[in-house]
Amino acid sequence: MREARRSGRITAEDLDALLLCERSTLAFEACLRRLLGRLDEVELDLPAGAPRTDAPFALDAGLRTALRDGTLSAYAREIARIPRMDRDDELRLGRRFDFVRHRLRRALKGAGVRRALVEEILESSRVDALLDEHGIDAPRVRRAADDVEAVRREWVERNLHVVVASAMQYRTYGVPLLDLVQEGNAGLIRAVEKFDWRKSVLFRTYATFWVKQAVERAIASAKGIVRVPNYLQQKMRRLRREGRLPKRNEEVSVVEVSKAFE
Repeated sequence: MREARRSGRITAEDLDALLLCERSTLAFEACLRRLLGRLDEVELDLPAGAPRTDAPFALDAGLRTALRDGTLSAYAREIARIPRMDRDDELRLGRRFDFVRHRLRRALKGAGVRRALVEEILESSRVDALLDEHGIDAPRVRRAADDVEAVRREWVERNLHVVVASAMQYRTYGVPLLDLVQEGNAGLIRAVEKFDWRKSVLFRTYATFWVKQAVERAIASAKGIVRVPNYLQQKMRRLRREGRLPKRNEEVSVVEVSKAFE
């Protein structure tokens, strides 16, 4: 910390080491407040995204299928070179994300931004756009916003394979696969924003819920002239998987559907 304050910069690895000062979550909050006060003016040397390797990592079934799909093969090859996250990575990036978001909050308050707008900016994945929209150009705020974006980007990129694996499960639903991946990526970004690393749940488990919800909503909005609520479409898919309804809509009557929903 002394070296960081002397040079005015700190690497991501050194920041992570400082953020591991306390293992318990309650003690971490006090540690975080101390670090924020001492490192307020120190620039963070954070990676601009997830690292890449020359050799691909072990592929799950969804990514192997995507590599054979002409529309996703190049995208899947790029994802295959990004290392996956384990639980230690989740804790490390979770603490780092807390730190940079708290720094952004302090910078916004220091720039005189009203409280409601501060919370709106912190909850948004469009931080730069909101800063531009409200004319907030303070250098300290912009640096803090860039740090938030850097951590978010690394976290998202290291979990893009989750989106591909989920989207491949819906490739026969009549919606272009690239559209499903795009919607799933939006769900993944939301999962990163909402994830609490203090809870004993794996990020992949948590993110899969958000990704599938986004994908299923995209399918629901793209289907048919009459919009069927997403929760009803989910139940219809479950009934088809259980064999209680035929796979094709034209093979089922209204009476059969109503009986299945009883």
